[in-house]
Amino acid sequence: PTDANTVRLTQGSFLTTTQDSTVLSINLTDADTNLLKYKTLVATSNLNSFIRITEAAILDMNYNPIQDHVQRVKNFTEDKTEPRITEFEFNMDSGVLSLTFSETINSSSMETSSIALQSSQNSAIESVTLTENSTTTSDNGIIVDISVGISDRNMIKNLTSLCIYEQTETCVLVINVSSFRDMNANTMVPILASEGMEASSLKNDST
Repeated sequence: PTDANTVRLTQGSFLTTTQDSTVLSINLTDADTNLLKYKTLVATSNLNSFIRITEAAILDMNYNPIQDHVQRVKNFTEDKTEPRITEFEFNMDSGVLSLTFSETINSSSMETSSIALQSSQNSAIESVTLTENSTTTSDNGIIVDISVGISDRNMIKNLTSLCIYEQTETCVLVINVSSFRDMNANTMVPILASEGMEASSLKNDST
């Protein structure tokens, strides 16, 4: 197998089974899970879901190593979990709006018209919806950096209470379900205008 269709589990992934048994359950780390979702040639259906176990993986009750072998999945459940944004930062100086997600995101699925910034968490006293002038060159992953277009930035700068003076409470994110999709085309958990997400970091414009 090649790197494109293989994910080797790290030591962070662990057995959830506490007793000796013929059935073992493994809990994958977020990093291993996100890498698995990133690689679109593996574990997207029962046709490309196989596990390889080497002799070093486990011992039987008489300390004999397991045989090195490959096994195809018996039951496959696809990813249906809606991704969510966990935090975001906005650098008004560089114009980079950095979004962190709960899982690997297909960055090319971004719809800027579904992303807005407003001046408070529970109301849109002042707000700007991004346009096609804002783009991203980020790879698929849990962090997507949006280069906010000059015209979009100027609209923000023209407002008196939106994303000002490094006051994070004045820079609040709102998105709808179609703003992004994950690697299995699941839409986003929306962030409503009535409960917007405050920036975790806001850098002032110095130019």
